[in-house]
Amino acid sequence: MFTICCIGVGRWGQNIARVLAHLRDQGKVDEIIICDKNRDRAKLIAERYNIERFYHDIDELLCKEDVDAFVVAVPTKFHYEIAMKLAKHGDLFIEKPIACNTREAREIIKLCEREDRILMIGHIVRYEPATRYLLYEILPKLKKNGEEVEYINAERIGPGPFNPMYTLNLGVSHDLMVHDVDIANVILGELPREVRAFARYKSNFPYEVDIVALFKYPSEVTASLHASWLVSTTLKKRNILVQTKSYFIGLDSILQKVYIERGLVRHSADEGFIGVLAAYQSKEIAEHSLLAGPANEPLLIEMNHFIDCIKHRRPPLTNGVVGYIALKCIEGALESARKGISIRLTWDEEFIDENIYSMERYMKRSFL
Repeated sequence: MFTICCIGVGRWGQNIARVLAHLRDQGKVDEIIICDKNRDRAKLIAERYNIERFYHDIDELLCKEDVDAFVVAVPTKFHYEIAMKLAKHGDLFIEKPIACNTREAREIIKLCEREDRILMIGHIVRYEPATRYLLYEILPKLKKNGEEVEYINAERIGPGPFNPMYTLNLGVSHDLMVHDVDIANVILGELPREVRAFARYKSNFPYEVDIVALFKYPSEVTASLHASWLVSTTLKKRNILVQTKSYFIGLDSILQKVYIERGLVRHSADEGFIGVLAAYQSKEIAEHSLLAGPANEPLLIEMNHFIDCIKHRRPPLTNGVVGYIALKCIEGALESARKGISIRLTWDEEFIDENIYSMERYMKRSFL
C-alpha cells in the first residue's frame, strides 16, 4: 500500500492533486490524502478527484494517518516549517525553491539524510519535453562535433503585475529565476563562481520585482538571466538561448519548441545590399516542436519520477542539493544587487559534489 499526501491545494497544488489522481488510476499510487488549511478548499479538491480523506490540520493528519510520502505545495515562507515536521514521517517533494534561504535548506537536507528520506525539489523545467530534448539530445550531439557552449541567455517574464498584498513566495528571483540558473548549471555542467546582478524594487512591495543577473562560470562562460513581474497580465515569456561557435539554439518553454539556427554563408561588402540580403537569408533554421499528448505533461513526469525514486530508493534528478545550489545562486544575485558589487560564489559545503551536474547529464533514463 503506497499512500501519498498533498500538502496545500491552492493554485498549483490543485494540479498536483489532479496528477496524483491520474497516477492512482494507473496503479502507481494506492491512496491519496489532501491537507489544506482551508477546509472548504480541501473538501472541494478531494471531491473533484475522488479522494476520500482530507484534512485542514497537519498535526491531526500525522496523528491519524500512515503516509509514505508528502508533496509540499504551500507558499515558500512555510516550506521550512512544514518540511522539518514532515521529514520525520515520510519522503518529501518540495516545490521550488527548497526554502527561503540556504540556512533553512541546509537543515532540511541534513534532517532528510538523518531520517533516510528521499528529498526531491520541484524544478519542473527540467522535466519539460523541450528542455529534455535540449539537454539530452541536441547539446551532447553538438559537443561531440566540437561545439562548446559560449554563452547563455534566459528570460522568464510574467505573468504580472506583482501583487503587493501577496509576499509569501518572496520576490521574482525565488519565484522565476531559480529555474533558469538551474538549467544554466546543467547546460554547462559546472557551478558558477561569480555573480553580478541589478534589481528593481517598488515602494509598495518588500522584494525585488525585476532582476538581471550575470553568472560567470569556471569555463569563462557567462549566463545572463532576466526575470520580471513588471508586465501586464497578458505578457508572458519563457525563453532560453544557447550560443556555440556555429549555432544558436533557442528554447521556448511556453510553446515547447526548440530552434536551431546555423550561421550564414560568407559574404563581402562589395556584393552590395542584395548580396548581403541573400547571405542573411541563407541561414538555416530547424524547428522542433515537442508538444505532445497528456503522457508528456511535465508535472506528470515529475511526480512519476518522485514515486519511482521512492519505490527504488534512488536519488531524484532534482534532489535537495540541486535545490540548495539554485537557491544559493539566487542569494548571491540578491546580495550583489543590494551591495552593488560582484559576489564570489564558493562551494565548500560538505554535501556538494562539484561534479553534480555533469554526472546528471547521463541520468535521463531514470525518469523518461
